[in-house]
Amino acid sequence: MFSACYGAAFHRESATTRRNQPPMDTQFSAAQPQGELDELDRAVVHALQIHPRAPWTLVGDVLGVNPVTAARRWHRLEDAGLAWVTAYPRLSDARLVVTAVVEIDTEPGVGEEVAEALAADPAVANVKLTAGSRDLVATVQTTGLDALAHLSTVLFRGRPGVRATRTHVATAMPTEGSRWRLRSLDAAQCARLEAAACPAPDAARG
Repeated sequence: MFSACYGAAFHRESATTRRNQPPMDTQFSAAQPQGELDELDRAVVHALQIHPRAPWTLVGDVLGVNPVTAARRWHRLEDAGLAWVTAYPRLSDARLVVTAVVEIDTEPGVGEEVAEALAADPAVANVKLTAGSRDLVATVQTTGLDALAHLSTVLFRGRPGVRATRTHVATAMPTEGSRWRLRSLDAAQCARLEAAACPAPDAARG
């Protein structure tokens, strides 16, 4: 069984998107500055945080706008790299994913180079450059402790520029990114999207 989380998120550098390209709409004003989100932009993102697979007809109806307008707004956010939809294993279920935080000490002057190399591995969720007692902090995700041990060996042992690592296994996940909300919609709007996102028990069994 694969349990997945879906979420809409913001980013200023990513150009990768995973939601179908929506149609264009002449109702959107191109005069709005690139990178700025107005109330409708935020409402569209909040709607997709709740129900990332919602049809544009539902999103438009909930927001009180033309579905093409809602789709056009999302398209602009995607193109600007400001928002996207992605899926990942449910991090709160340790039966599916083991998450660990790895502190990394590097040789002087090679931190960014090591970070870029680590970020290319799909098991590395993120890498951060830090100051203090370590040079980098990486979050890695595997299917079990044995896989984590193997991954640690493959990723770090003998890698140029890496002097030492310290791995900390997460024993619980109190919250995760898919639970974050913009709070741009009211309770009634959220309820409609939540109801559509969660199929009835009979439908789920079918």
